[in-house]
Amino acid sequence: MFTGLVLGLAHVKEFALNEGVAKLSLLCSQLELFSVKLGGSVSVNGVCLSVVTKQSVLGGVLLSFDVSEETLTRSNLGSLRLESKVHVEASLKMGDELGGHLVSGHVDGKASVLNKSLRGQYVILNFQVAPQSLEKIAPFLIEKGSIAIDGVSLTVNSVEEDLKKRESVFSVMLIPETLKKTNFGDLEPGDQVNLEADMLAKYVCKYQAASKELSL
Repeated sequence: MFTGLVLGLAHVKEFALNEGVAKLSLLCSQLELFSVKLGGSVSVNGVCLSVVTKQSVLGGVLLSFDVSEETLTRSNLGSLRLESKVHVEASLKMGDELGGHLVSGHVDGKASVLNKSLRGQYVILNFQVAPQSLEKIAPFLIEKGSIAIDGVSLTVNSVEEDLKKRESVFSVMLIPETLKKTNFGDLEPGDQVNLEADMLAKYVCKYQAASKELSL
């Protein structure tokens, strides 16, 4: 379990595909990741991965992960290259402060950047939900609600959608601190991001649907 308050950026040092499985190695400088254990969970661009190997190196710790074909298909990890920058977050411990919102690290779908604009020191990013992700994302996009984008807990600024045309666009506003700790400032139109809807909202929706069916 994660909170969406990423520790910062890590750099891809290895990304090798072999029969549908990828070997991913990251150089991490965040102190919180120095104590992660083998088999421990780390959020990488919002995807929960298990540490396979760990090595102390100059500049930090080198963590490696096995990434399945399913994960590569459902997330943007399949587009990583050497020296790509990814968001990392260590898993929560009992008693840790929940500063963002509950994030499981199970990606629901993807969106692409439509455009970005500046408003003073802030950046506004507009995203279009991928058509194949509409059913899993659109019902949970509400103004001022929570969304995890590449593992970062953010507040939805606005939502515009026409589900009959299978279109859903939403925006977020990024403060300078978020821009400093993430790679969002480097995003360009067409770039894809991972999305995870608010877990509590998904449970409420599931409960309402089940209650309606049981009452029929």
